[in-house]
Amino acid sequence: MKRRTLLWLFCLPLLSCRTAQLQSQLSEVRSPNGLSAEANALWEQHVQDETAGKKIQPACMPRFYPANPDVPRRGMLMFFHGFTACPQQYFAISERLSAQGFDIFLPLMPGQGREPFDGPQGVKDNFYDLPTGKDFPRYQKFVDSMNTLASKVPGPRVISGLSGGAALATGAAIYGQGIWDRILVYSPYYKNPGIQGPASAVLDVFVPGFVNDWGPDCRVNRKRQGGRQGLCALKVDSIRAMTDYGLQVVRRMAEIKIPMQFAAVEADPTADDGEIYRAKQKVANSHLCFYPKGVPHSLISPATDTPEIAPYWVPSMQDDSITFITDGTWFREDGVSVEYKQPRCLSK
Repeated sequence: MKRRTLLWLFCLPLLSCRTAQLQSQLSEVRSPNGLSAEANALWEQHVQDETAGKKIQPACMPRFYPANPDVPRRGMLMFFHGFTACPQQYFAISERLSAQGFDIFLPLMPGQGREPFDGPQGVKDNFYDLPTGKDFPRYQKFVDSMNTLASKVPGPRVISGLSGGAALATGAAIYGQGIWDRILVYSPYYKNPGIQGPASAVLDVFVPGFVNDWGPDCRVNRKRQGGRQGLCALKVDSIRAMTDYGLQVVRRMAEIKIPMQFAAVEADPTADDGEIYRAKQKVANSHLCFYPKGVPHSLISPATDTPEIAPYWVPSMQDDSITFITDGTWFREDGVSVEYKQPRCLSK
């Protein structure tokens, strides 16, 4: 018995070294898409968790764009799409960035992108798997899993998001200290503007099953070739869950130490510009600019979301986004915005 114990004590350090060596080899093995086996397994797990056994709209499926192997690799990006929308919102800019040497991850946020179904009164949106006020910590679980994945991919690493996805990207920067190098948020939804916030809170208490419907135009656009996929209706308690997460991260904004670029729109009917301004004030190394009134809330993807609006701001916005992502240069300015005397983003 004594001899066995001595043998075990002798072998234990060797086993520990062997385990560490095997883990190192696992992280170095490359899958066909260029990721390490460890990172690829985490990505495949996300795809499995959000899509297996579920009917997902085609443009809502999670996507990975590998870095162009013909140019030097420049880092990785993770884009979180907007609330009720899909990874589709980032397709155009992802193609540009992957061609320039970035690995691009477009995950699907929890409960999003489900196919509509036929109900007794016609086609209905499937919003039943969205986090509600009771289970909004699902958003944090998603953020934590994406942070773990990002930590397994070589940097520099940039996290970005639009609307509700911007709130989750903010959370990723707060809870993923040391993982991310920069953060870029578009029209961050930290709370509703004006009376919408209190109204949602009242409805959530007294009519939690109340359905907020975007209207028939949303469904017409969804059927259009290249139109916006995602949800056109949802219960108000799901809006409350998204707001609860947004307000949670705003309280911890000062913990963000990496460069943070805010890009918002004047008189945003969806996200509270005042809350965005106050959030920016808490981040020491940050820059905020506003696009002119009339630029839509989902400013990154007008071709799919708002085809009726001429996207005059998109070329400069994409260029500024790529420059910030690449080297941290703030968005260019064009005068002073009417919103809190902040800079106006260049939109020519």
